[in-house]
Amino acid sequence: MTFQLVLSRLFLTTVSLAYFVAESNPTMSVSWAYGVTTVPSRVNDLLPSTLASLKRAGFDKPVLFIDGDKNHFTYSSLDLDYTLRRPNVRTAGNWTLSMLELYIREPTADRYAIFQDDLVTYPHPKHHKTMCL
Repeated sequence: MTFQLVLSRLFLTTVSLAYFVAESNPTMSVSWAYGVTTVPSRVNDLLPSTLASLKRAGFDKPVLFIDGDKNHFTYSSLDLDYTLRRPNVRTAGNWTLSMLELYIREPTADRYAIFQDDLVTYPHPKHHKTMCL
């Protein structure tokens, strides 16, 4: 089992538990720290539809984690925070560093999520009891 798979399962278990706790206390305010991992070749391909889908789902301001690019002008027009990784660290490295960075930047967040640039989700998953990604 890969490190990324173990972390993904741990994250999904944590999300499920978090929804159970939130359901038992509906007045509880939940804060999220979340981001999207991507590569330069998807900036005009899959990334725009993923960002639109996440926005409809309630994740309107993800941090972008771009692996293998040094041209910040490409992303500055998106009005999102972003991190460029150069040289590239590949998929597992970008995912792991992104999760660590989210935690370092938002240590008091109740929930953390990393999405990949080819995700399309349903509306308002934050409000559903379970999340299917």
